[in-house]
Amino acid sequence: MSVLERTREFGVILSLGVKPIKLARLVVLETSLIALIGLILGLLVGGALALYFNQYGLWFEGIEEFAAKYNVTDRIYPKISLLTMSLGPVIVSVFCMIASFYPAMRLFRLEPVDAMRTG
Repeated sequence: MSVLERTREFGVILSLGVKPIKLARLVVLETSLIALIGLILGLLVGGALALYFNQYGLWFEGIEEFAAKYNVTDRIYPKISLLTMSLGPVIVSVFCMIASFYPAMRLFRLEPVDAMRTG
């Protein structure tokens, strides 16, 4: 969306002589920073919630019958490990990087005059 919404802006920048590769790097860097901020916030909030539920457990209404029937506890305690805390962020960051390449590659086909006209 960042490329589609800022087509006119990118057209002006390209017409000023900035190489498309530098503009593509800027788009990838912007995506990386947004993803990094989101991942850090997600790890902090998700980690805090996981630690809370690891300590106190997660309880669902009506689970007592199920727990008694199958001889399990009535609370669920999530398991926290380095793998569980890092697998999600790694997958998200890989997909963010993959998703950032399409808009960056689109900049190579962008003609400055057409971009300024259509934006």
